[in-house]
Parts: sequence; structure tokens; C-alpha cells
Amino acid sequence: MSSAPGRVPSATTRLAQPKHVWVDLSGAFGGTQVPGLMVMWRRWDRRGGSVWQAWVVYALPVRPGDEGPLIRQGWVDAALLRAAPTLGGPGS
Repeated sequence: MSSAPGRVPSATTRLAQPKHVWVDLSGAFGGTQVPGLMVMWRRWDRRGGSVWQAWVVYALPVRPGDEGPLIRQGWVDAALLRAAPTLGGPGS
């Protein structure tokens, strides 16, 4: 899901307002989805074209025997992200 080690982000990397997203770990958006926080996005050039990616911090599912959730961060293709529903803030 994340970019190759040592690659430098393109010039189109932009900070974003942190946003709650769902990260698809199955590649089909029907399998395992985990909560994440998107903090940055970029347009990334690959062979055959370019893709949008977001820097996301997300929690992997807890498995039996784990001491707690495993937190990961990295570039994730936009096709694997969905915006989480917006809930009312304080006082709503």
C-alpha cells in the first residue's frame, strides 16, 4: 500500500485538514476496512500514469493474543479510501 522506500514525494504533495476515512485492506471495498486519519495527499507518477494517494495513519484489526492494536502509516492509493460519515461536533 505504501510507496517504495527512498522515493521522494512529487512536487504536488499537499497538506490536508485531518479527515476520518475508512481504509480498505482487501482491495475490493467489501472486505476488511479499518479506521484511519488522512493528513496529506499527493499525485504520484507511476509507470503507465499517475494516481492520487493520501498519507494515512490507520489501525490494523486486533487479533487474539495481540497486546493492542497495531498502528501503521503510509501512502495509500485513493481508490482504497472512503470518507467516513461526518458526525456532529460538540454542541450538535
